[in-house]
Amino acid sequence: MDNPNGSKRYCIIGAGAAGLAVAKNFQQRGIPFDVFDRHEDVGGLWGFKRPYSAVYESARLISSKPMTQFQDFPMPADLPDYPGQRAVLDYFKSYAEHFDLRRHIRFNTEITQTTRNGEDWEVELADGSKRQYGGLVVASGITWDPNYPDIPGEFSGKTLHSVEYKTAQQLSGKKVLVIGGGNSGCDIAAEVGRQAKSTFLSVRRGYHFIPRYVFGIPTDQFGEFSIKMGTPLWARQWLNQMIVKLVLGNPVKLGFPKPEHRILESHPIVNAEVLEDIRQGRVVAKSDVSGFDGCKVLFNDHSQEEIDVVIFATGYKLSFPYLHSSHLNGPEGAPNFYLHIFHPEYNNLFITGMIQPDSGVWRLMDDQAALISAYIGAQRDNHEVADRFNILKSGSQPNLSGGIRYVNSVRHHTEVEHSSYRRILAEHLVKLRPS
Repeated sequence: MDNPNGSKRYCIIGAGAAGLAVAKNFQQRGIPFDVFDRHEDVGGLWGFKRPYSAVYESARLISSKPMTQFQDFPMPADLPDYPGQRAVLDYFKSYAEHFDLRRHIRFNTEITQTTRNGEDWEVELADGSKRQYGGLVVASGITWDPNYPDIPGEFSGKTLHSVEYKTAQQLSGKKVLVIGGGNSGCDIAAEVGRQAKSTFLSVRRGYHFIPRYVFGIPTDQFGEFSIKMGTPLWARQWLNQMIVKLVLGNPVKLGFPKPEHRILESHPIVNAEVLEDIRQGRVVAKSDVSGFDGCKVLFNDHSQEEIDVVIFATGYKLSFPYLHSSHLNGPEGAPNFYLHIFHPEYNNLFITGMIQPDSGVWRLMDDQAALISAYIGAQRDNHEVADRFNILKSGSQPNLSGGIRYVNSVRHHTEVEHSSYRRILAEHLVKLRPS
C-alpha cells in the first residue's frame, strides 16, 4: 500500500517483544506500518493464560535484567535480577505506552494467509478481509507450535505439552513424567516435584546445568566479564566448567547422562533447583523413553514406571501457518534467511526474533529491528547503498556462533552467540549508511 510520501506501508505480524521492537524502530524512522496480533494485548507469550502461550505461572527470565532489557527502556530498578512473567508482561505494556505504539496495533486479529502479489503482499485476516502491503515483518514467535517426539506404543494416561502446563496444582497426588531436559522441562519437573506423588525427568542426552548466580553475581553478567576481556573460547569453557562443577557438583552422579559436548556448545540450561530436588528425592532422573505400554513408560535403561501424566517438554516447531513454505527459502519449510532476518531474494520480507542466543534476546531483537529499518530507509533514500546490501544478503551466511561448535540438532538451527551476533549486526548497520 503506497502512502502520499511515496513510502510503502508494512505489515508487522505479532505484538510481542519482536513486534514491539520493530514497531518502535519503524516509527522512529518514519516507516508507515500496521501491527496485527491475535491476542488481546501486547506481550505475546508472556500473557501466560493466553492461547498459544508457552509461559507458566511461575516462569521467570533465564537471563538477567541488564542482559535482556531493551537498551533504550531499562526494566524497573526494584525488580529482581530475574523477573517473573507478571513483571515481564507489565514491562511490555509500559514499553508500548512509552513509545506510543498501541495506536498502530490491531488486537484480537489473526492473519490467516499472506500472498505475494507482484512485488507486494496481500494479507488476509480471519474475518475474510484483505489488505495490501508493501512488505511483511514476521514477528510471531518461535515457541508456540508444540513438537512431539515419535515414541512407540500407546500411553493410556493423560498427556500434555509444556505449552499447556500452567501450574503444578493440577498434578497434586499424581505420578508425573516430564520428558525433555531443556529449561522448561527442568523448571516444570522441579515445580511438579513439590506437588505430585512422584516426579520423573527423562532426558535423551547429557546437559550442562548452569546456576543463576556465581559468587553472588548473575551468571550471564559474570560470563560477560570474560567476553569483554577477550578471553579465548577454550579458556572460557574451561573456567565455566570448573566454576559450574564447584557450585553444582556433577549431574552424572544424580543419574543424568554424561554430556557429549562441551559447555557453551548447547543452549544453556539455567536451572540449579532441579538438581537439588533430585538430591532431596522429589524428582528422579531417568534415561530416554523407549516406549509406552498402557500406563507404563519404558526407558532405554530397561527400567519402567507406572505414570498418570506425561508432560512433553520437547520444544517447538518453527511454524508460520500464514506464510507458504516456498517463501521461507529453506528445506521442509525451515527459514533460511540472512542473519536470520533478511530473505536472500525478496527485499520486503523479514523475520525478527527467530534466534536463540546464549543470553538475553530482547535487545538483540531491537538490533535486528534497527537493521531492518535502516535497510528499508536505504531502499527509499539511497538505492546505491540498498543495492550493495542486496548483494550482501544474497551471499553466504557469516559465522554467527562466535567460533562455538553447537550441538547438531534442529533446535540449534537458530542458536547464536550473543556478543558475536550483536557485533555483526552493528557492522551491517554501518554498511547501510551512505558512503
